[in-house]
Amino acid sequence: MLYLEKKVYKLLLVAKKSPGKKFKVSENMVNLLKKYFKRAFLAFNHESWTLQDFQGRGRWHLEKENTGYTLHYDRFDPERGFEYTLAHLMYDLSFPEKMLILSLFSLLMKVLLRK
Repeated sequence: MLYLEKKVYKLLLVAKKSPGKKFKVSENMVNLLKKYFKRAFLAFNHESWTLQDFQGRGRWHLEKENTGYTLHYDRFDPERGFEYTLAHLMYDLSFPEKMLILSLFSLLMKVLLRK
């Protein structure tokens, strides 16, 4: 396992124990976290970094938002495979995000299945 500073390790443990809850992160903490995180491959936000949970199936997700940076834990890492992507859509996204994705999927299916 990577060597992590004590502050970073405590923050990651707190985030993992409360999945879905977003924690505001200071600029100093962001600089520490970016040493260990990598850019997110599948993300709508281009200012997004992730760290895979090697002891589980999830990941930590660091994002830049309008008010600053937030950190949260996703129970399912969508970059691990199709089944994890579906589980991420079902369990980790908020209701408005789910509705947007379902609407886009429905529209896509109508376009593809049109004769």
